[in-house]
Amino acid sequence: MRRSESKHGPGGGTIDHRKEDAILHRQFELDEDGSVDLYVWRPFAETDARWACTFLIEGLGAKKPKNAYGVDAAQALCLCLIMASTDLYTSKAYKKGRLAWLGSRDLGLPMIEGLDPATGDLGQAQLLTTAGQSAVLAIPGCPLPYIAFPGDRLARLTQQLRDISLAYPAAGLAHIVEGLESELAWYKANAKLTPPVAP
Repeated sequence: MRRSESKHGPGGGTIDHRKEDAILHRQFELDEDGSVDLYVWRPFAETDARWACTFLIEGLGAKKPKNAYGVDAAQALCLCLIMASTDLYTSKAYKKGRLAWLGSRDLGLPMIEGLDPATGDLGQAQLLTTAGQSAVLAIPGCPLPYIAFPGDRLARLTQQLRDISLAYPAAGLAHIVEGLESELAWYKANAKLTPPVAP
């Protein structure tokens, strides 16, 4: 019985993602004789307001499962499909014309707005989702989305990590705290700027 890597579920328990338990499996054609497989598992709650949905793409090199997150199961599943789609459309195999589904370049998955399925290239930055007060943006040329959230949350996180770093120096968090403090300083400085006047 083949399994993908385990993920942690509610309460820190472990969830084994077996391929036979996937709620979605799609096989794509790779060249003439090869194939690429997409597996998606049922979303699970990590906390009351954070759901995760795991997917795995096999046949394009790395076989590491990835998680997409949302405020509920539906959002986590939707973002999971978009993440998987983005990985496939921006892969070297797709860009070289080696990857297809039912003989078509259309892989039949939801795409980030602005993604050109003919080339797998991203256009302008696009808002993927808003979850609570956070925003997730797809940035052209960036393989990972940008996540923006209010400065007060960054300040609280920085303070918490600073306290932990001082209490447990061996944890090696000083470098991370310095980086967060730098980001927070930039945020505070730019928050004082007058916003541009709309034409």
